[in-house]
Amino acid sequence: QTINFTLDPIEGFTRHDVAAVLIKPTQGGVVKNTDVGEKFEIKIPAGALGNASDSNSVSTKVTTAIVPKTETVQVLGGKGIEITAKNSSGTVVTNFSSTGDSGVTITIPYTDADVAALSIEESKLKVGVWSTAKAQWELLSTTVDTAQNILKATTQHFSVFASIAPKTTASVSRSAQQQSLTAATPTILSTPVVQ
Repeated sequence: QTINFTLDPIEGFTRHDVAAVLIKPTQGGVVKNTDVGEKFEIKIPAGALGNASDSNSVSTKVTTAIVPKTETVQVLGGKGIEITAKNSSGTVVTNFSSTGDSGVTITIPYTDADVAALSIEESKLKVGVWSTAKAQWELLSTTVDTAQNILKATTQHFSVFASIAPKTTASVSRSAQQQSLTAATPTILSTPVVQ
């Protein structure tokens, strides 16, 4: 017996291929993925992925399966970058070995169109990393290069990263006021008037 299924696409979700690069932990290296952007790169210093001589795999892929906005931030372009490292036996490397204060540097490109779509100040952009434990975007200390349209940040672990636009205090306040007004709006019941 044959059963035919029809699959409908998930709205807003686009499947992207995984790009994997082999890195020797003792040497470090650079990971690039042009699907993310021509200027996207991850600089991994020697020792960050351990001290094994066997190569580790670092995978990157664009993902739209993210939380695009919270009360305090918005994701540029509605997409993130999922980054995963695995050692030679296939075990996920969750935290980097001690590499001093340098950590791993991630460079994420963005477009002027994405900035304009959110009506934000380009200089306020941040690299965000998704915290599964907290179910929110955590902002990393970020260098913004407005001439090159890139964000640079350092991290001590891999996860899902994105270009983030913090919502302004005014927009957060307006949102809170609107919620407050909606909650405070009384319900008016009509009662017949008898004369």
